[in-house]
Amino acid sequence: MKLLKDFGVTALFGVLVICGSFIMLGLGIWLKLVSFQDILPMIGAWVGAVVSAYFVVKAVRDTKQ
Repeated sequence: MKLLKDFGVTALFGVLVICGSFIMLGLGIWLKLVSFQDILPMIGAWVGAVVSAYFVVKAVRDTKQ
């Protein structure tokens, strides 16, 4: 939540987009529109993007101090 407080609306929008996309993927699997194997690379890419964005923000914040 500290990251959300630091970056405000931008972080909130990013969190909503990520949560919304995971909800839509879950609905697609639940309604059997896509298979789980089809979206595994997409989930890996999302996780990689979120983790790398966290470390970039942390590095930028550390250099400002």
